[in-house]
Amino acid sequence: MRAGVPGADVCDPDQNRASLKKEEGIDLSRPFGLLHKNYKALIRVAMILICAFVAGGGIYDLVEKPSALVVVPWTERTSSVHYDRREQTLSESLSSMFFYLCMICGLIVSHRSSRVKVEARKANLMFLAGMALVILGLAGCYYLIFLRMNVGR
Repeated sequence: MRAGVPGADVCDPDQNRASLKKEEGIDLSRPFGLLHKNYKALIRVAMILICAFVAGGGIYDLVEKPSALVVVPWTERTSSVHYDRREQTLSESLSSMFFYLCMICGLIVSHRSSRVKVEARKANLMFLAGMALVILGLAGCYYLIFLRMNVGR
């Protein structure tokens, strides 16, 4: 570094890198610094996705390879729900996974609303959005059960 020269500290790359590390908290020595900092959040998201995959019948989808739509023999119409109550279609499985994720995300958003201390309006909106997601997920799951019960008639 050259002392006495105006602007000498701006051109020095070592000093800029050191100031970037201090001020913004970015570690340039590690290429995956941001992933390393957020690995706990990534593990949580992965666990939520795995739980929704298993609960929605993802393992059955991988093993059996069901069709997306089924032709009901006595009506000759296509349906996304299988007429045999022991089997499941791919559409039914994916929609149940979506509804399970809606319920889980709604519960997380509702829980996070209790941590907002200063802004009551934001907390109320977060709670309402979370409860709307939970209700959407529950209504969707009940609708799938209703379809399952009435497709055989």
